Amino acid sequence: MRPGLNLLFVLLLLLLLPVHLHADAPRYRVALITVHGKTGETIEESAARRTLQSMGIPYDVVAPSTLNAGYPVAILPGPLYNGSLSPAQREAVYRFVSSGGLLMATQIEGSDWFPLFGIERAAVRRDRFRLRFSAGVEDGWLRYLDHPNEREISLGDPKVFTETIWTIGYAIKDARVLAQFTDGAGAVVVNDYDAGQALALGVSLSQAVLLAQVGQGYEAGRQWVNSFEPSGDVFLLLLKGLYESSARPAIFWHTVPRGLETAIVLTHDVDARESFVNSLTFARLAQRYGVRSTFFVTTKIFQDEEDIGYYDASRIPFIAEAKALGAEIGSHSFSHSRRFAKFPMGSASVTAKTYRPNDSPTILGEVQASKELLDRDLPGQQTVSFRAGELAFPPRLIEALDMTGYRYDSTFSANNVITNFPFFAFERNELGAHVTNLVEIPVTVDDSQGYLTRETRDQVVRTWTEIIEGNRANGAMTCILIHPTDVTYKLEVLERLLKRYSRENVWIGNVAALGEFWARRVGIDFRLAVDVDRLTVHLTRKADALGSDLALVVAGTAKEARILDRDGQEIPYRTIQRGGKHLLVLQPVIPRGH
Repeated sequence: MRPGLNLLFVLLLLLLLPVHLHADAPRYRVALITVHGKTGETIEESAARRTLQSMGIPYDVVAPSTLNAGYPVAILPGPLYNGSLSPAQREAVYRFVSSGGLLMATQIEGSDWFPLFGIERAAVRRDRFRLRFSAGVEDGWLRYLDHPNEREISLGDPKVFTETIWTIGYAIKDARVLAQFTDGAGAVVVNDYDAGQALALGVSLSQAVLLAQVGQGYEAGRQWVNSFEPSGDVFLLLLKGLYESSARPAIFWHTVPRGLETAIVLTHDVDARESFVNSLTFARLAQRYGVRSTFFVTTKIFQDEEDIGYYDASRIPFIAEAKALGAEIGSHSFSHSRRFAKFPMGSASVTAKTYRPNDSPTILGEVQASKELLDRDLPGQQTVSFRAGELAFPPRLIEALDMTGYRYDSTFSANNVITNFPFFAFERNELGAHVTNLVEIPVTVDDSQGYLTRETRDQVVRTWTEIIEGNRANGAMTCILIHPTDVTYKLEVLERLLKRYSRENVWIGNVAALGEFWARRVGIDFRLAVDVDRLTVHLTRKADALGSDLALVVAGTAKEARILDRDGQEIPYRTIQRGGKHLLVLQPVIPRGH
């Protein structure tokens, strides 16, 4: 072979070899596109990141110039005006879709973007209160939206508000409509563009998902409690459907401990005289079924117009015994005041001895003094979970809890925050506030205000079961609140639920256990290598930081898998097959002394 031809042959091999390797490389990470560099992420970027974390989907934050075919899906947080990206950045996004990528973007307003998304016009309004998904359209993407409350979601209550969140209705040109607003405008549309697809959401994730999580959701929950309300979860589940349909392989962290199908969190509010002794009966029931509950205890040691000081030496031993049976003890505030939502922040130096709830009530007094008493009075107690009396939520509650050493809160109603998944709470009730490490476990069902009675117990069991099953289909959770003021029909309702679900693939436990799992799960990323026969997962944490309840979901064709921790130590696992997926439940071997 002549020297010139030989050199040409080598160059061709060098060119072809990377293409071949790239074609075989795993395409499993989502690209979260940012154009802000070191100036910090926008609220919409934060909302997209939190959505990915909630669903356990691996992602990279990338600039438009680094988009490539290794990403099966990219998210471009809006709003997108003509000047939002430079011409070169916009061309990079077009090129990603044109070469076969799937792009999801929010709030398309600039006409330079219209050809990519197949739309003709975009109309911004604030009077659209419902969004309806079309039946039978792109079923793979909408696979999780199979409940009537998921096919039509609420964006606010028109009986209370004349305006709700900002929405953008699309008039389509080439696109297909996946969802419409009630005025007929496109709410979610998708366009085939060359080899790829571009999907446009007519809402922002920050307003459709996060706004409710800071208590400003325009009362989008169709009931306050005791109903299945997934209006915020729909956007998480849509993204999960997009990912599962596009990634090769689709691999992500499961949302429930031990690879189980759903989580039930058992809680009881101890805020009445008789509830202390009755708590022991409920704790014994939980122990009999091998599960654990959280008892939120009000440490009321003073008398006011509402009640006597019932937290005393005659009642504390019942709570101590419930703890000895395995129950978690959390704080239900110091005074259970109906006015708690209006309390000022107060001083961090307050103690149980100096706090004056009748004269100078404060948020810090309620959370700090109650924690101090519980930690003093219960053997080995370290109070980390809180729920406010009356589920009252002052704007600076999370800030106060974060300051005083709590790690989990369960004050919000799941219907109020329109999500059935745990989430990291914002420091204050406003978008853009600092995100804490404190995990919110919202209350899904509640027995109070005459809802659960001797006469309604059968209907309550039916309703609560329907809610649990709705969340089960999504891998979400149901947090049950039963006040232990009765040990007949209330205990019967709980036992009927435990008798069924303790035998099924359902995790049942307390607030701290689920909250700890959620926080640990979100903090672990992984990288993937795939060859013909084997999948190798490289985790970013050491074996002793993993726990034994994390599960990776692998969708599609099964391969032999090897899981390695940060140091290359192999992690054993057990496999569960469910719904065409393989769940790899990690079983790390931790040396003694760790």
